Amino acid sequence: MRVLVFSLGFLSFSFFLSAGLVTVDPDNFAAGIDISTAFPYVTLSSGGGATGLDGKVYAADSSQASTGSKVFANHRTSPTLWFNQNTSGGYFLRADFALPTNYVSIDIISDGGSDYPSISVYDTTGHLESVYSFTPLNAGEVYHAIIQHTTADIAYIKAGGLAVFGSAVLLDNLKFQIPEPATCLLLYFGFLLLKPSKKKKTHSAG
Repeated sequence: MRVLVFSLGFLSFSFFLSAGLVTVDPDNFAAGIDISTAFPYVTLSSGGGATGLDGKVYAADSSQASTGSKVFANHRTSPTLWFNQNTSGGYFLRADFALPTNYVSIDIISDGGSDYPSISVYDTTGHLESVYSFTPLNAGEVYHAIIQHTTADIAYIKAGGLAVFGSAVLLDNLKFQIPEPATCLLLYFGFLLLKPSKKKKTHSAG
C-alpha cells in the first residue's frame, strides 16, 4: 500500500512540475518517425478520410518549417500538406489534449498563394464550438495562430487550410496550456495520500 501511495503522490508532483505551456514540435525526431504519441498530455492524429491517411502523424523535412527543419506530416502522397475538412476529401491534423485547455497556438504556413488557415475547436462532448479562419497567406508566409478562451473548454482541435477556399497548408510548432488549477488539485490529493495517518492509542481494560 505504501508503494501505491508514493506512486500517486509522485505522479501528482510530476504533473505539477510539468504544468504550464507544452511545446509540440517535430524537430527533435528523424524524418518519417511516428510522433502521434511522442509528446506529453496530447495525442496527434490525421483525419478526414482522404486517400492514403493511416491516422498517424509523422515528422517530415521541409524548407518551409517555421522552427528548425521539420513540420507535421501525414501518410499521403503530399505528406506535409493539411486540409481542414471532415468529408472524405479532408486530411486535417487533430490534437487531443489530456486535459481540456484554454490556450492553443500553432504555426500555419502557406505552400502557395492565398492560403487560408483554419482551426476547428471542440469541447469534451465532441461538440464543435467554433471554426477560426484567418487572413490569407502569401507563398511561404507563416501565421502564428492563437486561440485563447476564458475557461479551459478546448478538448481537441483540427487544423489545416480552410476547406471552402481549397487551401492546403503546412503545420508546425504546436503549443498548448496545461491548466494550473487541475495540476494544483492533483498535487493536493497527492500530499493527502502521502500524509501519515495517526494511530489511535488503545488501552486494555483492567
